Amino acid sequence: MSSFILSSGLCSCSDKAPNTINAEENTGGKIQSFNLFPKDLLVYDNTGKLSLDQAFARSTQVIRTAEIKQIDHSNKRGVKDFYLYKVDRGKFEKSEERSKHKFPLLFLSEQQLFKGKRSQDSAYIFLVPLEQYKVLKKNINIQYKWLDEAPFLNR
Repeated sequence: MSSFILSSGLCSCSDKAPNTINAEENTGGKIQSFNLFPKDLLVYDNTGKLSLDQAFARSTQVIRTAEIKQIDHSNKRGVKDFYLYKVDRGKFEKSEERSKHKFPLLFLSEQQLFKGKRSQDSAYIFLVPLEQYKVLKKNINIQYKWLDEAPFLNR
């Protein structure tokens, strides 16, 4: 008797019409969205990227430059792929007071920031201190990495 009540309860939930976003259900290649709490305000960020203000606040160094190029890629050299970038010149929009502004500056990114070997336009570079890759940090003097989820903004 209890299994009959449970199954009828499940059927009654599926009779409701879909509203907006909150819980997603994959049905045959199509994603249907159901609002389980229709009176609550829902905010859904589809991009997964930070805004310019959020990236600026979370980073320790922000550089505006037109002189950025990809100098290496760890294609199948380890578990994680990473890209090594070099900034030849630029303007520090935000920096730590104790840091020295020396160019060229090397940094790592776990994602490819642009197509090709060189950026075609000036861009904002959002950096945080490098905590992993201790061998590279020691031998090549790489101190920063790209802020995860920061947008690569051409300006």
